[in-house]
Amino acid sequence: MKTRIRALLLALVLVLSMTTAAFAADAGSGSACLTVSTVLRDSKIEATVYLQAAEGLTNGRISVAYDPKAATLEDAQVLLSCGAASVNKETAGEVSLAWVGSHLTGEETAVLRLTFRFAAAEDVTLTAKAPEAYAGDDAVAVAEGSAIVAYNPFTDIGGHWAEEDILKAYHAGLFQGVTETTFVPQGKLNRAMFVTVLYRMAGSPAVED
Repeated sequence: MKTRIRALLLALVLVLSMTTAAFAADAGSGSACLTVSTVLRDSKIEATVYLQAAEGLTNGRISVAYDPKAATLEDAQVLLSCGAASVNKETAGEVSLAWVGSHLTGEETAVLRLTFRFAAAEDVTLTAKAPEAYAGDDAVAVAEGSAIVAYNPFTDIGGHWAEEDILKAYHAGLFQGVTETTFVPQGKLNRAMFVTVLYRMAGSPAVED
């Protein structure tokens, strides 16, 4: 009887120790994460993927998923300083970066810059994941990050007779709106605004004197 009780207690201790170890691993898994920062420039979406709090990360793979019906990938640029890196753009709706030979020390490191064009009149969602990440031989869990790029960021043009043309001009980089979320379609176009639009239509050339 004592032997059986002793065996049960030992099994219980083993289960508790395994549970504690698993909890500790989960508690630390959220320390590293991915973030995606986007900006609309010259009718193109420029997205930069950052690794946050990934100190000691030496190698791994990051993938960015998007809807190919909503966006078209035009360029992928590696920003991470490492021994070797490879970008894969063969899978529709996904671009991935595999790298080795890094030793991250900062709180925030830019790893990848992607350039897209809107392929349809709809929002574009970008989701970054790190299915593989290592610090030496130790696997590191990295939380995913995402960003949504609104095709129509303006709250005051819905149903306006010029809505479609406003968005065409916005995505062509000619107008940026009065604020990030308002266009003020009934507002006045002053001389400075008019000159700025002409300058952008000319391709924003260098100005001398």
